[in-house]
Amino acid sequence: MKKRLPLLALMAVMIASLFGLYGCGGGPSVEEQIKTDLTSQFDRVNADDSELMDSLDEVAGEEIEQLGISSKDFMASYLDGFAYEVGEITVDEEAGTAVAKVSITIKSMADIMINFQTAFTERLGSMDLASMTEAEFYKEGGKILLEVTDAAEPKDSEIEMGYTKNEDGEWEVDDSAEAALMGAMMA
Repeated sequence: MKKRLPLLALMAVMIASLFGLYGCGGGPSVEEQIKTDLTSQFDRVNADDSELMDSLDEVAGEEIEQLGISSKDFMASYLDGFAYEVGEITVDEEAGTAVAKVSITIKSMADIMINFQTAFTERLGSMDLASMTEAEFYKEGGKILLEVTDAAEPKDSEIEMGYTKNEDGEWEVDDSAEAALMGAMMA
């Protein structure tokens, strides 16, 4: 069963919607601005955030529906146990860079994918494939995916989120943040 694309698409949309961040301008200290920015974005990471769910549905809704599950159900299961804490923020004003250390607790998408493949392969042996429709086959896959995701234990990761000061003097999350977050999700 080749349904890796929806999981990877869900991850990509989650990262993109999380870090299509707004620049930080004048006012509070750079550290406070970055902490506020990270907090406001990480606080959105839940299955009840309609903007996040709409983005996921746009990218992978059809594929997820083919599995007989909803993006919201999958994300509610995946994000069960999600937590974060913004730690030390180091700013180099002269270089126009900053790094925020963030502790993230999230289920490992890599573990989920491996466990899904294993569980699905095991279940294939007990399926009467000749009498199943393609839709039933995919729905069985969706059922297994939710079971595996529900059973996954969240893992702790420490990541560094880089920020740079743009030409307008605003602090924005840089490209390294996406890789750092993807690493935590796959850990």
